[in-house]
Amino acid sequence: MSVSRTDNNISGKFGSPFSPEDLRYLQETMHNSSQTPNWVISFGADIDTDNNIAIVENCVYLWQHRSGFETPTLGLVAQNLHRSGATIATPMWCIIVNSPVSVNLVKFLHKGAIEQITMSNLGMVEDQFTQVITEKKIFTSCYITNVITDGSDFTIFSFMYCIFRWEHAFYNTLGSAGKNAMTSAGQTVYEFDYTYGQGKV
Repeated sequence: MSVSRTDNNISGKFGSPFSPEDLRYLQETMHNSSQTPNWVISFGADIDTDNNIAIVENCVYLWQHRSGFETPTLGLVAQNLHRSGATIATPMWCIIVNSPVSVNLVKFLHKGAIEQITMSNLGMVEDQFTQVITEKKIFTSCYITNVITDGSDFTIFSFMYCIFRWEHAFYNTLGSAGKNAMTSAGQTVYEFDYTYGQGKV
């Protein structure tokens, strides 16, 4: 099975897209305030974190993530050559706090694919007192490509993947009964399979 084609400008240099300033900011945020990330990450059955956050089981906080998607075009007169099969994706880069998960990520550098990695964005909506998932990024057949530790509190890692699925909810902010509560109004879902170069909603 193939994995997503990537722009090797990042992974080929064994560097991350995060600057030292990014890490310093995250370090200060973690140590000097009560702020915690909105995002969590889970690795399915392949890596057991023994940790639950809000309504998400077996996960850890995701302090930052970054990736990109690109389709080269051939000019306005050749748009019929703009095809989904030409789309490329950079590896997904992530930052988590050092933990046993970090050690397992190194193990998967040598072991093979992680079946599914899920990133979930948590938010307070619908007049509830517990967080709900407002956004998901789901990756299937994931291959760890880099694990970087630099003496800080964080582990930086990247992975490539075969299938990417993005689920994003949208909300009605009018509320009801005179309240300003946000109520769910549906969601947009898109999935792209880099193995076949096909997308679907």
